[in-house]
Amino acid sequence: MAQPLLVTAEEAGQKLLQFLARRFDEPQGVLHRWIRTGQVRINGGRAKPFDRVDFGDEVRVPPFAGGGAQAAAPVKEDRSLLPPIVAETDELIVFCKPAGLPVHPGTGHTDSLTARLEKSFAGAPFMPAPVHRLDRDTSGVLMFARDPETKELFQSHWNEMVTRRGYLAVV
Repeated sequence: MAQPLLVTAEEAGQKLLQFLARRFDEPQGVLHRWIRTGQVRINGGRAKPFDRVDFGDEVRVPPFAGGGAQAAAPVKEDRSLLPPIVAETDELIVFCKPAGLPVHPGTGHTDSLTARLEKSFAGAPFMPAPVHRLDRDTSGVLMFARDPETKELFQSHWNEMVTRRGYLAVV
């Protein structure tokens, strides 16, 4: 039986599927199958792909999964693929998203801002995640959270209308 994986402070708050994807070089379909068939457990209990992992959780994976495990490599950021950065803090990265670049991959297009971030932040315990969206054909300022707490905070602000967004069209 393989040793359980311990969730680090930097990984805490991620969805189980994201946690496994950052630890194993396996297709998402394989990771889903491991979870669905009960081969992945959090603290001994069955889990779902979108359950969140907490600091110190023990995540059990199938014994044969060790072959795909990635060692925790130092993060080396390559920002050459990313659109211009407007602002950056320890909690947020703000991009100037060009028109034509989708935020997430989808039918007919594999290039997206999140795919570029996955390549740019390979090895990071938490990949920056968008706190809101813009349509593919819309250019504008787009915020990405560097940790799960910031993402949840900003999303709750949008939902509760504490923060408002505005659109400006130049003709």
